[in-house]
Amino acid sequence: MSAINQDQIISYSYMSEGKKLESMYSYAYLKDGEFFSLGDNLSISAVTEKLKMWGYQNPIVTVELEEDFYKRTSDLGSITEIDQERFSDAFNCLPPLRHNSSTSYEIFMLREEIAAGYFSFFVRVDGRFFEMKEHFKKSFSELQTKIFDHIKAESEAVTA
Repeated sequence: MSAINQDQIISYSYMSEGKKLESMYSYAYLKDGEFFSLGDNLSISAVTEKLKMWGYQNPIVTVELEEDFYKRTSDLGSITEIDQERFSDAFNCLPPLRHNSSTSYEIFMLREEIAAGYFSFFVRVDGRFFEMKEHFKKSFSELQTKIFDHIKAESEAVTA
């Protein structure tokens, strides 16, 4: 019996020019207690051998949650201050989702998923602009609290 769980992925890491690099290989499915790659039905050991054939030196192959992989490799959960032009470009790129605004606060979500249920949210607070990479299930209240906490921590760091 096999079960596909698209929350699990096969990822690999390797060293290149003295730096550890990571990549996703495939979604994983479980069959008789062993994980296999969804695309080519290879076991973990077979994936390791295939990567070696492709020239990777000592690849480390693991099965992990997709969200954990992308949090580690894609800055999911991060907040970055951006300029007004980036904010406006994102707003005008596609019709925004989950748009909410007032005179001093505005937030919207881009339609394209980054990975694992995470999307880019764009926020305007009192003339400052931010991009947040957050899970789509977070409420406006949670997102607003996170951005205000970020701004508060930033101002406390400046005054310290």
